[in-house]
Formats: sequence, structure tokens, C-alpha cells
Amino acid sequence: MTNTILSGHDTGINVSFGSTATLTATLWNNATDWGGVGAIFTGTINIWGDPSFLDPDGGDYHIAFSSPARDQGVDAGVSTDIDGEPRDANPDLGADEVGGWGLQVVKAASATDLYPGDAVTYTIAVASAGTSGVTNVVLTDTLPTLQRPLAVSYDRGTCSIADAGYGGVVVCIIGDLDVGQAGRITITAQVTTTVPLTLPQTMRNIAYALGDQAQGTAYADTVLHAPLDCHARVNGTLPEYTTVQAAVDAAEAGDEVWIAGTCVGAFGRGGLFQQVALDKSLTLRGGYSTDFSAWDPDVHVTTLDANGQGRVVYVEGPIAVTLEALHLTGGDATGLGGASIGFADAGGGLFAVGATVTLSRVHVTGNVASTSFDGFGGGVYVTTATLTLVEATLSGNAASLAVLGLGYGGGLAGEFSTVRLEGSRLEENVAAGTLPGSGGGAYLYESDLEARATLWLSNIVSADFDWGQGGGLYLAGSRPFTLTNCVVADNRAYDATGESGSGLWIDGAPGVLLHPTIARNRGGEGIMATYTATVAITNAIVVSHSIGIKAMEGSTVIVNGVLWHDNVSDTIAITATVQVGNVITGSPAFAPDGYHITPASQARDNGIVSPVVDDLDGDPRPAYAGYDLGADELFPHLSVTKRGTPDPVEAGAALTYTIRLTNTGYITFTALVTDILPAHVAPGGVLTWTAEVLAPDGVWTQTVAVTVDVGYSGILTNVVLATTEEGATGVYVATTTAFCIGLDEVGIAGPPTTTAGIPVTFIATISPPDAVQPITYTWRVSEAARRRGGEGARRRGSEAAGRRIGASAGWVITHTGGLSDTLVFTWNVAGPQVVTVTAVNECGIVVSDTHSITVTNEPPVADAGPDQSVIVGAEVMLDGSGSYDPDGHLPLTYGWAQIGGPTVGGPWSTAIVTFTAPDIPTVLTFTLVVTDAYGLADPTPDTVAITVEGGERYIYVPLVLRNVAPWRGEHIPGRGRSP
Repeated sequence: MTNTILSGHDTGINVSFGSTATLTATLWNNATDWGGVGAIFTGTINIWGDPSFLDPDGGDYHIAFSSPARDQGVDAGVSTDIDGEPRDANPDLGADEVGGWGLQVVKAASATDLYPGDAVTYTIAVASAGTSGVTNVVLTDTLPTLQRPLAVSYDRGTCSIADAGYGGVVVCIIGDLDVGQAGRITITAQVTTTVPLTLPQTMRNIAYALGDQAQGTAYADTVLHAPLDCHARVNGTLPEYTTVQAAVDAAEAGDEVWIAGTCVGAFGRGGLFQQVALDKSLTLRGGYSTDFSAWDPDVHVTTLDANGQGRVVYVEGPIAVTLEALHLTGGDATGLGGASIGFADAGGGLFAVGATVTLSRVHVTGNVASTSFDGFGGGVYVTTATLTLVEATLSGNAASLAVLGLGYGGGLAGEFSTVRLEGSRLEENVAAGTLPGSGGGAYLYESDLEARATLWLSNIVSADFDWGQGGGLYLAGSRPFTLTNCVVADNRAYDATGESGSGLWIDGAPGVLLHPTIARNRGGEGIMATYTATVAITNAIVVSHSIGIKAMEGSTVIVNGVLWHDNVSDTIAITATVQVGNVITGSPAFAPDGYHITPASQARDNGIVSPVVDDLDGDPRPAYAGYDLGADELFPHLSVTKRGTPDPVEAGAALTYTIRLTNTGYITFTALVTDILPAHVAPGGVLTWTAEVLAPDGVWTQTVAVTVDVGYSGILTNVVLATTEEGATGVYVATTTAFCIGLDEVGIAGPPTTTAGIPVTFIATISPPDAVQPITYTWRVSEAARRRGGEGARRRGSEAAGRRIGASAGWVITHTGGLSDTLVFTWNVAGPQVVTVTAVNECGIVVSDTHSITVTNEPPVADAGPDQSVIVGAEVMLDGSGSYDPDGHLPLTYGWAQIGGPTVGGPWSTAIVTFTAPDIPTVLTFTLVVTDAYGLADPTPDTVAITVEGGERYIYVPLVLRNVAPWRGEHIPGRGRSP
């Protein structure tokens, strides 16, 4: 006890033997302040005196300003008093805080349900709420350990992030606040992205304001949930929704809502809380992978978890709804009402009113109808509805867990409805926690019931007192019921009156039980019929009860065909009628599951002729000489499996099949096994064996080794059949995936440019490196112009073949090799060219790549020699040997042509040409064109001129005249003799 006033008592506090009282900060004003033999610790703050209540005789226990209780308390984390007025930094003792200084802190979070990585905003207001202002106010806000501050804003003073880590701190210096003034702070925080092991988890943010005269505290709680993994689509198409309710709201009547993952939480709608509310005819189907590419409910479990925040599913008709392959859990209908009686809560997992609802392969587990009052249908509740369960499971649900709550139908409750159960289980449900319960597994009032191959196992009417009726099933009212091949076993119900119907309680309802197994229900009768009920039972097993069948108060029970065993009393009738015919006694010899029979069972072949043609497993009735009693017909069962390893298997590799036969029944037999091997393996065909004398639980195995065909890719389907003389058969289809490691890609490496006439090397490389070999490469090489001479294409390596595919289309070269291939090619033409390689292996996957290359070729240069001058009739030589090709594409081809003067010959095609000059003076002009070895000509022919002159020749010599007479007879050259 903290900050307490104890006044006006004979003894302020009395502590009895074995008890302990601890008090901190107390005002005492009693005849005796404490007493008793127990331990008491009064702490260090103890004040004695009159608390000065204002008017205690009139019921006013506010304290006066003069009270010794003022300002004597310690910080107890309580920010307001009994009137909602703020407490200051030194709180008063007792419930009242005398007015004066005060700080009021108000804090709120933008969202209460958070997920890893979310951002949340806290809004804080700090106000001076007393009769005087408060000075030097400082706010300290401490975030939860799973949150860190990101930003802070404020309208008064200053704020800063003092610690930016998880569990960080924001400090705001608000300053002085006059009466009525307030400071407002907004803090943005981030939730951790690391998912804690335990979820959900409450996160508390504490804001503490402290001034010179007063203090105040406030906190805001948020809840961290498991990461959202909820995926929903309408008819399997986008868009995708993150809540089922959003998808339902978007759907039209008749649509399907596909759901994957785990969907958590409940949402308010119309004053009720549930994860999904349905008011239109829809199908909700789970079992999908989160990308909706696969459907397998056993692999892809889809869960709708209300997380204790409301129901899981709410259905209001008149509509037709189907739930398929879903797990409904975490539902809590406390405070939501819905039942027909009083204020009882109903339907924790599913609530349906006025609707037609089908649950197929749905698991309803861990739900409760009420934790504070009476409850109906912890798992499922329907009223004025039609409910069908097909291969559904209702387990671990509770109708009421309230201390003072009655419970009706732990797993299922139905009122004024029609209920059909097919191949379903109601197991380990509880009707009530402490007070009486009715129908541990199911409670039906004024409702039709048709149940086939359904099990009520280990349900309880009341967890603590075992007080109530109908451990497995409670039926009341006037509407009929039929149970065929059903098991009611190991349920529990006790009642102070001695009548409990620990298996079934039938209250006034007319009905038929065909081939029921009623076993080991504790606390009372296997079947209790009362209030004029009329029940016909055929081919039953009723074992291990204090009373097998009891009838009271005008009821009639007619039994035709029954196995009694280990009941204290088989039947009791009190003011009622029980007629029993075709009685068998002896052990049912159950299998370990407690309801299938074995060959030693006295139920074998001892039933009467029955209209029921199969048993709870779908095995035919009768299997042998007669109908078996109870829900199970003894039938030989053979499990056949076959597995191929490895799976997947590579083409060309060894594959080993293992065949396994297991006798899952209770009869020894000999089996003939036929194995039909798939195509694309060797050896193939059909193999047979005999598995002799296979006892119950016996196993026979056989292995078969084969080799997958090289290059095969696909599904290998193997069928194994097993037949027995005793009638058991089995078939198994084993599929193994064969894969061939094909080619992912091929890449060409080569230069971007080359020169005509120069060999170019290209290398093709395959990936992956483990691709199946050999690999066939087909090279296609373009050629933009007709080539001259030679083949031009060469491939280095083995076995290459080349063929021309057109005058200008190019070449194709093909060969078979390994993971790389090399091609050498020489172009004779210039221009852009393309090399393409296509590769394929035995897997049949074709890959290709293209490489572009530019081929260059410089033209040759013609040189016709220098111009010449000759005399008429002279020998002339034209010399083009000075011509050249810059690429070295030799030999050159020469082309001489005369283009001026009298014709002297030609054209000529040699480098050097000779001819005789004409006998008249003239000018001869010639052109020379040269062409390289690849046919490229010089675009600018060279020209040479030959000038031909006349035959006279003049010699000019210098003449020197001397003034002397010549000698007679002297000869002067170039002159005639003198006379």
C-alpha cells in the first residue's frame, strides 16, 4: 500500500497468520494502527494525526489545505486523484490531492496495432492544470525497447533526441506554464524490424513531466504483432489485398476470395469485431502459396487468426458462404453477444445467422465464445442457418471460460438450424470452465442433424467440476437426427443427479444411430435418452461405461444389434422403454486408435443386415460373411508407395525405384505386385513379384535400378499395383522429374574490325559448364559481295563442313564438339559483316549469338610513270611497276588504255608495255588502272603522256669569230670547204 490514509478504525490494518503487508508513506489515526500475527512493514514515512477530512460524516473525504497528509507522499506513478485532478511533484497521501500546482500529461499513439518496421506517431500535451502556474517544466519521454525515435516537433520551448537508439529518450525543455497553458510535442518513432520470439507483445511509452512545483505522468501502450503475411485476391487476380476483409469488400456476390499466408487481427464493423464479416455469397479458399502459383492445403497452410480481438468470421444471411482449406483460430466473442439466451456470447471462430454455410477441410481450433459470461459454440455457432462440415476439424475450443459462465457446445452450437457433418472431427473441446456445461463437443437445440463418419473424441462438458450433460454431443428439442458410422469415444461428463450422458445426451429428439461406436465415455451413460426421446440404434458397439444406455421420462430406445462389453450396466430404463435384440458380448478388440476393430473383435460379422453400404473409412459393407458392428468394417488395407531417387534425376543417370508395401489392416495376406516402368528408362516394361505372408504392420520392399535415356527431359510416371487374395488392393503412381542440362547461352568472342584477306578467329563459349555434351555448332557467316578465288573459310578443329548459301548470302559451317568452338574466317570483301552461331545439345534447347564485324579494304594506287618525249619511230616503254596496294593484296592486275593520239596498240594488262612511236610528231596519252587481288580497283586511274617529235636534229654550238684569214685548204667543221 502506497500513500495511504488509515483513519477512524479500531485497528487500522490487521495481518493474519502467514500474510504480509507492506506500507509506504502512511497517515495513521486509529485506536490501534496495526495488529495480527502476520508480518507488517510500515516503511520510513509514517505520520500520525487527524487527516482533516472536509465532511467525513457527510461522506466527503477530501482533505483540507491544513491536512498533515499534504505533500507527504512518494511518486507512485499515479498522475491524477479521485477527481481527475493532477497530482504535483510531492503528492498528498490518500485519494484526494489538495488543489494548487498541477501538471496534466496526456499522451496518445497514432496506432495501437503495430508490425515490424512500422512508424508510429505519439502526440503529447503537457498542461498546467492546477490553480497556480508551474515553472521550469521538463518533459522526458522514454520509448519502449522495441522502438527508436526518428523525429520530434514542438510548439513551446525546445526538444531534442537525447538517445536515438531503441528504447531511446526525447527531452523537451518546455519552461514556465501559467495556469491553462500547455505545450504540445509530436514524436515519430520506428518499430524494430527484428521480429521478437514472443508475439504479440505490448510496448509502453512513458512520458514524465517535472516542474518546480508539480509533476505528471502518462503512458501509451501499443502492441507489436507478427509480420503481416496475409495475401488475398478476388478470383485469383490482381490487385492483391493485405486483409481478407478488403478482398471481401472488393468482391461481387458469387466470387471467390483466394487467401494465402497468416492473417492476424480483428476489425470493427457495425459495433462487432471480427477478422472478416460476410454479407454476400462468396467462397473463401485458402491453401495457396503466397504468389498464388500453387494450391496444396497440406503444404500451404492458410490461417485466419483473430488474435483474441474478436470473432474470426461473422456471416449474416440470407447468403450462401463456403470456407475451404482454412485454419480459424484466436477467435474470442466475449462481449459480442449473439446467442438466443440472455446476454450470452456466441461463436468464437465462426458465427452465422440466417445463412447457408459450408466448411470444407477447415480447422477450427483455439477459439472461445466468452471469457466473462455464458457462451455458445466456442468454435462454431449457427442460428436459423444451414451448416455443412466436410472433412472439418473442431478442436481445442471452449464455449465459456468465465468463472461464473455456463457453456453450451465447446466445439459447435446450433439453434433452430440444420446441421450436416461428413467425415469431420470434434475433439478436445470444452463446454464450460467451472460451471455446468452442455455438449462438450456439440450442442444442438431444435436443430436437424445428419452426421456421417464423424468422430466426437475427448470432449469435456466442464473442465473443473465435470458437471453437466452430453460429454460428446447434446441434442435437445423435437427435430430429428441421424448418425451413421459415427464414433463417440473418451468424452467426459458428470452430473450431480447421476444422469450425465457422458457420450450422448438426447433430450426429446427423435433419431437414428446406424453403426455407432460408443466407447469409454466417462462419468455416466454412454447414451442418455430423456423427455420422450425416441431413438433407434442398429449394429452398435457400446463398451466401457457405468451404464451403456439409459432411458428416462417416457423415452423409448430400440436397439437391434449391439456388442456389449465392460459396462457396469448395459441398460437402465426408468419410466421409459429400452428394447434390445441381437446381442453380442465380448471384446471389441479395438486397434490402438480405440475405434477401428481387429480380426479378434467380437463385432466381426455379427451385425444384422443394414442399409449402410460402407463404413467410416469408405470401405464397403459387408466385407466378409456379415455386417460388422460399430462404425468400422474390418477390411484388409494395403498401403503401396513407390519412390524414385534421386528426384529430380539427370538424363543419362541412374535412377533407383523403391517399392514399399505396408499391411495397414488387421489381416495377414499375400500380395502380387506389378510394376509398370515408365518410358524413357532402361530397362523398361513390366515387372512382377509376390510378397508372401504379409502380416499386420508388416512391410515388404523391392528396389529397381534403371537408367534414364540420354537427352530426355520430362516426367517419368511409374505405376505400381498390388492385389491380394484377401481382397486388399493398392495402387501408387510415382512421378519423377528427369532433367537434361541444356544450354543457357552461347557467346561469341571476336574482334570488332578486320581487313579483307586477313584470317579472323571467333570463339563460341557455352554455359552452363555442366551442359550435356556433345554440342552441335552451326556458324553462319555473311558475305556482302561475290568473292574471288579460294574457299575463304577455315575452321580449326575437327570435322568442319562449309557450304555456300548464296552468291551474297554467305557461308554455313557446322561441327559437333565440346563446350567451346573456334572458327577462323577470311573475308574477301569490305563492309559490315555478321557472324551467327547456333548451338544445341541432346536436350533440344537451342541458343544463339550474333557478332558484328567491319571488314576494311584500301584500294590500290596506280602509277603509270613519268611523262616521256621520244622521236618518231622510237621504241617506247610504259612502266606501271610503281603501282602498289596499301593492304598488300597482291598480285595487282594492270589495265592500260590509250586515250589520246594515233592508236599504237593496247589495251595491255601487264605492268610494262612497249610499242613503237608513230613516224609523225604527236602526243600519245595513256591511263593505267590497277586492281588488287580481291578485285578492288583504283578509283583514280593514273595518266601518262608520250610526246613524239620529228626526225631532224639540230646541234647548237657556240661560235667564236676570230679576225684572221683562214689557210687555204683549212676545213672548218659544220661548214663547207672554201672555194
